[in-house]
Amino acid sequence: MDMPILSRQSLSTAATRAPHRRIWLWVVVLNLLVAGLSGILLYRGYLQHEDRARVASQNLSALLAQTIGAEIDQVGLALAAMADEAQREMAADGIDPDIFNEVLERQQRRLPYLEALRVTDASGVIRYGSQIETLSRRQTPLPDLSDREYFITLKQQSGNADLVISHPLQSRVSQQWDIVVARRYLTPDGRFAGIVYATLPVRHFNEILASLSLGRNGTAILRASQDYALLARFPILDAYGQTKMSQEFLANAQAAPALGTYLAHGAADGVERIFTYRRLSRHPLMVLVGLATQDYVEDWRQDTGKTGLLLCLFLLTTLVGGLSMVKAGQDRQNAFDQLHLLLNSAGIGIFGIDGNGLCTFCNPAALSMFGLTGEGELVGRNLHGLLHYRRQDGTPYPESECPVHHSLDSGVASHGIDHYWRPDGSGFPIEFWVTPQSLGGQVVGAVVSFADITNRKAAENALAEKTRELARSNAELEQFAYVASHDLREPLRMIASYVGLLERHLAKTLDDESREFIAFAKDGALRMDRLIRDLLEYSRIGRDRPPMQTVALGEVMIDVKANLAVPLEESGAELEIVEPLPQVTGDRGELVRLLQNLLGNALKYRSPDRRPHVRLEARPSGEQWEISITDNGIGIPAEQRERIFGVFQRLHARDAYEGTGIGLAICRKILTHHGGRVWADDVEDGSPGSVFRFTLRRPS
Repeated sequence: MDMPILSRQSLSTAATRAPHRRIWLWVVVLNLLVAGLSGILLYRGYLQHEDRARVASQNLSALLAQTIGAEIDQVGLALAAMADEAQREMAADGIDPDIFNEVLERQQRRLPYLEALRVTDASGVIRYGSQIETLSRRQTPLPDLSDREYFITLKQQSGNADLVISHPLQSRVSQQWDIVVARRYLTPDGRFAGIVYATLPVRHFNEILASLSLGRNGTAILRASQDYALLARFPILDAYGQTKMSQEFLANAQAAPALGTYLAHGAADGVERIFTYRRLSRHPLMVLVGLATQDYVEDWRQDTGKTGLLLCLFLLTTLVGGLSMVKAGQDRQNAFDQLHLLLNSAGIGIFGIDGNGLCTFCNPAALSMFGLTGEGELVGRNLHGLLHYRRQDGTPYPESECPVHHSLDSGVASHGIDHYWRPDGSGFPIEFWVTPQSLGGQVVGAVVSFADITNRKAAENALAEKTRELARSNAELEQFAYVASHDLREPLRMIASYVGLLERHLAKTLDDESREFIAFAKDGALRMDRLIRDLLEYSRIGRDRPPMQTVALGEVMIDVKANLAVPLEESGAELEIVEPLPQVTGDRGELVRLLQNLLGNALKYRSPDRRPHVRLEARPSGEQWEISITDNGIGIPAEQRERIFGVFQRLHARDAYEGTGIGLAICRKILTHHGGRVWADDVEDGSPGSVFRFTLRRPS
């Protein structure tokens, strides 16, 4: 019969099949979503870095234009002052070379970045200026600048024209690359009198460009605004005066001549940069600042690397998490399948109850024992009121006394024997186990397992009856053995007595053969009497004895040594007792008989080749004491060590060693009565002889 073992409510929450495909779909979607968001954030970060680089290049170009413009303004003011001074002196008494040169020297000292500050006449020959005396001594005649483009331009102008700034020129005085800033001055009647000019070394402008924070691959450039000729550059490039420009610059400069920002590869080195160009408002100059892409995105690249690493870790984590979830789902499903199989195949009944005693599930075995066909007949119902409502004697069984509900109240598992009732009124005995179920420290229900023990009860009853019959039979046999042994000894004593009288009465008339026959008869009667006496003693063991008590083996050995005093003396044996001997639980009289039999055997079966030595010692063995008696006698073959404990079992001929063969059987029966055991063994060190070991319980 195929029936569910759990209610639909518990089944739906106990275990469900893991949606593996859905898990992997979510893992893929989650990783794609995270990767997409990360890509968007990285792209926005790139744009932000690019915007910051664009703003930085614009700010740097403004700073550079302001710095260079301010210096050119200072130079222009100085040139204007010198031109006015020259015109004033010419209008007076003429120019005094010494005074005018001193004024030029003083003016140059105010502008330390100037290479020279000089004045030419109308023909272009240098007449005045800083270090003019040194110059006149080195060069005769003085240098002529009439062929310089800036001189020609100023000569052709009219009035007090603006400043003229030259392309980089190699100075005829210092042989260095200089940029000349010049203006004209006039005679009192307004004619061209010459120029006042200042030379600024190109290296000075390169130093200004190098002072900017451009990054490892940035660049800064100073150009003429008319033809874009190169005036200065950092990094330094010996291409002064060249007008080679990128197409991107030319296109942007034509569209927005004053200011512009664009992305292009440098014309000189091919490095991609964001460039900002800016024209100086008062001078024919233009500055360009370029910040290399590989510099301003360096931080972005590092962030990208870190983000990529985090993405990889996230991907790995989600994959591991997905695998763990899939495995956990598989484990849950396997556990549920195993539980399902276990409950369905279990031979005992199993049902669950909630905290109110209502059934939550049951297995097929439980339904079968109750004579039901479907779980709906139990699930959701109070099982005590349905199956456990009265005792076996018919009296009511209150729910408060039910062991199942005791476990629900206390949270403690319980086990016992009880009686369940079927809906048809028939009952059956059961053995039950109750296991409370807790959640958050609160008992929320219990699982009850039970087995129908009808057959076991019947077997127990039959066994009890057989045990009683066996006890009666054993008692009758023991009584019979005792009575028979006692009654048989009387005629044996009479036979022995009359045979003895007959021997004495006919002593003179008997021949040797007749005396031998009479001796055989007397010996047989005596041996029969000993056998009956030993059998009587064997049957008395364990009968009508007082309760077990604590016995000191040391005191028992005092009695045993007294009883064996004669054989000990006759054999010359050495009896070694390893003190102290323990206390045990037993019957003192039977323990005396036990030790006397074992020690007597050790003396009886001694070797004729050596002095007898018997050792008695005890050692703990769990909850018992193990006592050993070791001798150096003739020993016992290994194959005979179990046989010797049988009744009337002998290993030697009667004429070699006297006895009936029942002594060791008595020892085993005494130890069985005491809950111990006895066995024979070899001597541990391989010496000749044997060891008898037996166990006795420790006092409780």
